[in-house]
Amino acid sequence: MEKFLMRYWLEAGFSIVLAFITWESQRVWRNIKKECAEQRQLKEGVVSILSDRLWQLGKHLEALDIISIDDMANWRQLYKGYEGLDGNGKIALLNEVLEKKYDNQIFAQPKKL
Repeated sequence: MEKFLMRYWLEAGFSIVLAFITWESQRVWRNIKKECAEQRQLKEGVVSILSDRLWQLGKHLEALDIISIDDMANWRQLYKGYEGLDGNGKIALLNEVLEKKYDNQIFAQPKKL
């Protein structure tokens, strides 16, 4: 009789522990999925803000006759972050235009002795 009761309670105890582990793992998994969704939304927001800022700065620099070294350094720093977050190709085209304009500007200047 004692063995039967011990075996019964042992099975019940294991069932309770297993149920708790299952419940806890489901709760943790839900939190992980929630965090991943939040991170994805934050990334999309940052990419949108960077895209807007890069577009404004790029159009401003494109309209200038001469691009300063500081402006180009600022552009490259922002673009590096944008590219690292997998931004779209619209800004990449603007980057190519600005890089070409900046390179032509550097090489077109006469050297002073």
